[in-house]
Amino acid sequence: MSSSTPSRRATNAYRRSSSFYTSYPSIKTNAPVVFKNHYIYKWFDSTAIRNTAKADLNYTLYRLADVYLLYAEASNRAEGSPNVNAINYVNAIRQRANLAPLGALSQTAFEQEVWLQRYFELCFENKMWFDMIRTLKVHNDVTGNWDDFVGHKNGIQRHLHRQPITLPAAQKRNGYQSEIAAQQSRVLNIHD
Repeated sequence: MSSSTPSRRATNAYRRSSSFYTSYPSIKTNAPVVFKNHYIYKWFDSTAIRNTAKADLNYTLYRLADVYLLYAEASNRAEGSPNVNAINYVNAIRQRANLAPLGALSQTAFEQEVWLQRYFELCFENKMWFDMIRTLKVHNDVTGNWDDFVGHKNGIQRHLHRQPITLPAAQKRNGYQSEIAAQQSRVLNIHD
């Protein structure tokens, strides 16, 4: 990172405060209620909570920030280094998040900065899974690094991912047992 780039901790703290909330005014007394954990602030409609019970918020599939970051990553890969437009697009997102602009970065450092911006800017917008599949990298929140997706240890036991596929007894009697075994075999092979 360049000297003009704030620390990861400062970036995380700002994004956390703008994407999550830890307290909210009580509906009855308006006194702040402090929560034990962080809760998602995106798509939070206080009018719906306090008055109407109906939210008018739309769920966005693509935002301009997503397009900017996709362009920045693709052009960086295609050209071997970040170009002026890619840097400007990332800096536009950083500016909106009250972060300092990027300085000169290598191809790898810029790519990881784009991934980090996607990680924070697009959190809870159903983008991260596809980013992990596309890049084969996962952000390690403990170390702050980008780990290899394949073989990444996240504390979840492997057997929790392998739920058996079952059918009612009547279907089993009608010859579906071999189909169940074939499906289970395919599922297990995907995860191995």
